[in-house]
Amino acid sequence: MNEFYKAAMEVQHDRRPVFEHVIETYLSKIESPSILEIGASRSKDPRDLAGDGFADIYWADFLLKHGKGSLTIVEIDPIALDNCKKILSDFIGRIDIKFICDDGLNRIQSERWSLIYLDGDDDPGSMLQQFECIDRVSSYVFCDDFHGKGTLLRDIYKDFILFKVNWLHEMALYPLLN
Repeated sequence: MNEFYKAAMEVQHDRRPVFEHVIETYLSKIESPSILEIGASRSKDPRDLAGDGFADIYWADFLLKHGKGSLTIVEIDPIALDNCKKILSDFIGRIDIKFICDDGLNRIQSERWSLIYLDGDDDPGSMLQQFECIDRVSSYVFCDDFHGKGTLLRDIYKDFILFKVNWLHEMALYPLLN
């Protein structure tokens, strides 16, 4: 178990219960979930779980335990993507995981996703643009930093489930549309 995985599993940070809830309530019910994460964990410091949520570790850990599914991480910054590969080194070869250096907008419609995690770019306009390309009939949309980069999105699309992480930080989940 590498130091990043160990820290993520041992440290109780504010976002961890939200990830656990989304995994247990939504992803665990899908036979072979496909997860697209836009924006990768960037920090190489395993103690930086408050500033860098290590979502990719939670997705990878779930897929390893679930036994099926795939994780695709798309990050525009090649250095951040390399750091993410180091963070997830314990999972490479054990789960179906892809690392792609690209703009996440280019990957949203490339295949059918069970869940799309929007955590790239700090621009509210980018999050809205990405969201509007998602097929919400087949994909849950999970947004990080909803209090900031979700400001435009929340004003237009109001059917989200809000998670208050702490006094400032919010995350949101958009359920599937029928």
